[in-house]
Parts: sequence; structure tokens; C-alpha cells
Amino acid sequence: MSDEWQLLLSARVMVFVLDQPLRTRRRLLDLLESLRLHPVVRDDDLPRYDSRGRLNHLRFVDDFVVLFWIDHAEKAVQVLEVGWQ
Repeated sequence: MSDEWQLLLSARVMVFVLDQPLRTRRRLLDLLESLRLHPVVRDDDLPRYDSRGRLNHLRFVDDFVVLFWIDHAEKAVQVLEVGWQ
């Protein structure tokens, strides 16, 4: 089993990314990869609880907002939504 973190994207995120022009898509993929490589909550991330009571985070980067949660047990960053600010 690998020690690397996984990046798990919801179907909505995949559709949003694939609908973007190539340059924007690359920026988004770089942003998502940075979440995988550095799965930490920053001071400027906004906490949001989902209907299960799980702590999610909103991160604002450039023109984008990303809703994600970090699953430490599975070593995975789960990206639930991506959109425009």
C-alpha cells in the first residue's frame, strides 16, 4: 500500500473541471493536486459541517472555491465541490 495521499473527486467536480477551457482546467488540476500533496487545513479555510456532522472546509484560491474534507484514516482528500468565487 502506498504512503501517498489520494485525491478523490465527486462527479460534480469532474464535470465542472472537464467543462472548462484547457488553461482553466490545468489551473484547477494544479490546485487539486496541491491539496493532495499538502493535505492540511490552512488558517484561512472556512469550516463547514455537512448533514452527517462531518467537518468540511471551504478554500478560496484565485477565482475558485473548493469544498473538501480530509480523511486521515484513508489518507485521502475528498473534493466535494468546485466553483467560481
